[in-house]
Amino acid sequence: MGTHSLAGFQRLGVKNLVASVIVLSVLSLGVCAPAYAQRQELEPSSPRELSSLSSGSSRNPGNLRPRQGESSRQSSRESAQDASMLSSNARAALSNFGRGMSSQGMFSWGRVKDSVHFHELMRQLQRGSANTRISSDRLLHFIVSVIYALGLGRVIFPLPTPSPDQKPDTDISPDITSLQVVKKEKEGKYGDRVERWFISSPAMKRIVEVQVLLPKDSSQPAPQLYLLDGVDAPKDNGWLQTGEVIAHIGDDNVIGVLPTHALASFYADWNQPDPVLGYMKWETFLTTELPQVLEAGGHEGINPNGKRAIAGLSMGAGSAVRIAAKHPDVFHAAIGISGCYTTLDPVGRATHELTVHSRGGQVDHMWGPVGSADRNDNDVIERVEGLRNMPVYLSTADGYVTDDVMNEAAKYYWDGLGIGVVLEHGSMHCTKLLDRAMKSQGMDKKKVVYIEGGSHQWINFREQIKPGWEYVRPFLQ
Repeated sequence: MGTHSLAGFQRLGVKNLVASVIVLSVLSLGVCAPAYAQRQELEPSSPRELSSLSSGSSRNPGNLRPRQGESSRQSSRESAQDASMLSSNARAALSNFGRGMSSQGMFSWGRVKDSVHFHELMRQLQRGSANTRISSDRLLHFIVSVIYALGLGRVIFPLPTPSPDQKPDTDISPDITSLQVVKKEKEGKYGDRVERWFISSPAMKRIVEVQVLLPKDSSQPAPQLYLLDGVDAPKDNGWLQTGEVIAHIGDDNVIGVLPTHALASFYADWNQPDPVLGYMKWETFLTTELPQVLEAGGHEGINPNGKRAIAGLSMGAGSAVRIAAKHPDVFHAAIGISGCYTTLDPVGRATHELTVHSRGGQVDHMWGPVGSADRNDNDVIERVEGLRNMPVYLSTADGYVTDDVMNEAAKYYWDGLGIGVVLEHGSMHCTKLLDRAMKSQGMDKKKVVYIEGGSHQWINFREQIKPGWEYVRPFLQ
């Protein structure tokens, strides 16, 4: 999935995948039987949206209603037909798997796990499980809450054990004391409007690489849009690659700011260096140093107007909204796509632990152990007041596996589909929490979109950056 790779969660190992396996197993109540599709049709406000809500709306995003104008009998019949089709797909996949294995002679796990037919069978079974009526963010919250209540958190989400030779990808340079742009390079593979800036950062104690999307018309002052990546956050920001951000917002006069090399960092100021992930003071860099550099003047091709929005997907979504809430004097709008915005709720706790541990880091190095002041201080629900005076756009999908989701999942290892569904259920839960928190404070200038059909995939993320940007853009002129 580009830089935000679900396949990367396979690094967790078998034990760490138990969370998704538990959920999908519980949901497999008659996976190949039409009875599972009592799921009602949902009322979309646009072809793929369940609801698009401002804080003043009276609709509850948790109440998914039958489509108006249809009888429940019609809805059930259509759902049963859909279930029958999925059931047939699962049976066909099982048959193909059996024939494929038989034709290869002796069975072996090596042959099984690498078989195309096995992958398709497992994806069909996961699809059936994910599309049961009880498959929801509520069930995920219940299961994760029970895991922590029983003291099984470290069993299900164990701390990684780094090998002795593991070390961070980026070396620190304690002698860096001056904030400056060391050099710039044109990145021709994205056209003539993307540059890579190498910034000497005293906060990060290293040279930080930031990709900059130049505005369409540099003679006119333009707002900045900081775009934070998902968990892998490698050398090339995912928004430029799979996110296709140039195609979505490139015609607008906006300066895109895309940090790189932020693996599993949550773009936070970590309390202590991590043996695997390294030394990180991302929040200070993004809120103090980078604005100074970009707006110092003298940079050909950009003309900032002093207005900044911050956006992200998945890990980057939670980070973007958290940073905006903590620094409303720096950022004037926030966009969160399929993110989690709480560190205190069980789902939020699991999200942070899984994300950091999946890449070999230890989450306690970020904000300390559960119950610490720093963990509490970085819960957006608790400090929602910081978002009051800015536009906020949030979106999340319901985890229902559509044909598009299946086609995207087919590009990766079989368990990516189930993991993506679980992650998106977590995003739905976290988004509802923040939505309710903003409503309870009577905040306006907030839009929350709940999407019918979709998982934790780039086909979901990239579709939401343009409407998110269009919503906040008028406030940045």
